[in-house]
This record gives sequence, C-alpha cells and structure tokens, in this order.
Amino acid sequence: MSKFSGGSGRGLFIAKKIIEAHGGRVWAESEGEGKGSMFTFTLPIEVKSPQA
Repeated sequence: MSKFSGGSGRGLFIAKKIIEAHGGRVWAESEGEGKGSMFTFTLPIEVKSPQA
C-alpha cells in the first residue's frame, strides 16, 4: 500500500452522519502518530423471521 496523507475529511464526516442516522456509531483507533488509523463502525440490524 502507498502512504496517503491529506484529504479534507469530508468522507469520514459524511459516513459518520449516515451511520449515526441509522442508529450506528463510528470511531477511530490509532497506536500513535505515524502508525495509521483503524476506523470501525457498527449498525443495528433487525432479524426478521421468514414468512410461512
């Protein structure tokens, strides 16, 4: 992978708004400066029983 730096952050902002609008959450984790970041999200799901 190539090292990428920069961007305006709009993509993460938009993703966060969409995820939160659906009842989910998004967060970032990092081991420190220059180590990269991991972005994780969760979304609630509703499991429906099959119709007979």
